[in-house]
Amino acid sequence: DPLWSRGLGDVYKRQGYVNLFQPHERPHWHKDGNCWTCLFYVTPEYDIEENGETQFLEDGEIRGILPKKDRLIVFDGVLQHRATPFRNYPRITVALKYWKE
Repeated sequence: DPLWSRGLGDVYKRQGYVNLFQPHERPHWHKDGNCWTCLFYVTPEYDIEENGETQFLEDGEIRGILPKKDRLIVFDGVLQHRATPFRNYPRITVALKYWKE
């Protein structure tokens, strides 16, 4: 089920911060834990040649979401994921994490 078809239930904010990845940085795969993760892409206009997607690893497949300016994504923090850097300029997102109860 996509996230938007389910209720979030009782949640409360756990953490908020800004992610800044420099060009060619190599972020690692990770899970955020028992929370809903919200990522807001602050980066200027998107060029597909720059890369910079948020990737998810599920059932042996990697799927990515393009980091378009002003896009907000919400996903289950138990999903294995990582950022990919842009080639020529920093990648910036605002992250908010909400604990599930």
